[in-house]
Amino acid sequence: MKKILVVLLIAFCSNVYSQRLVPVYGLEGGFLAGGLSNMSGYTQNFWFNGSFWADFVGTNKYGKPTVGFKIKLNYNYYEMDDNGNGGGNISIGETTIPLLFKVCLSSATKNWVEKKDGENEYYSMRKDLFLFVGPQVGFPKISGGSNKTYMQTDYSVVAGGELYLNNSIYIALYEQTGLSNIYPSQPNVRLGGFTAAFGFRLL
Repeated sequence: MKKILVVLLIAFCSNVYSQRLVPVYGLEGGFLAGGLSNMSGYTQNFWFNGSFWADFVGTNKYGKPTVGFKIKLNYNYYEMDDNGNGGGNISIGETTIPLLFKVCLSSATKNWVEKKDGENEYYSMRKDLFLFVGPQVGFPKISGGSNKTYMQTDYSVVAGGELYLNNSIYIALYEQTGLSNIYPSQPNVRLGGFTAAFGFRLL
């Protein structure tokens, strides 16, 4: 299994290297649902996240996107309500850095003409659908709750998809799945969440 993963990674990197990488930079913001898992007596809520990102995606000879990677500087904010534990609500602010490997599943352009005041006006809409997955390292800051000792570094996996419109704005859905314990004294308490986001290019 490890050999297969290594071969796939080498093939992916070779494919990216052989193509023209076009760096793109932008911002993203979204609604975040999640928090700490396996915490009985607490309720997870909807909160927010935001990020600055850099995208490096290869293009084929027709100018359509193929594969690449994205790196983000992200901030997630969670709150969990205390349902009678006595420890108080838990607030979590986490700075994360995900490295996401991307592949374009489809790229299509629609052209159409509309008549206005007797004149033809030409319009075009391009849609690019990406899937992505990759590792993430996070640095949580936690306040509230009865447990005051927590890990300063958090590791997780991020996976999801993006739909770009005219290579300028996009909507994204993705899941962060925690891999490491947050509290040393409480095994299997991990930090994760689901994000629905909107992003746009700066450059």
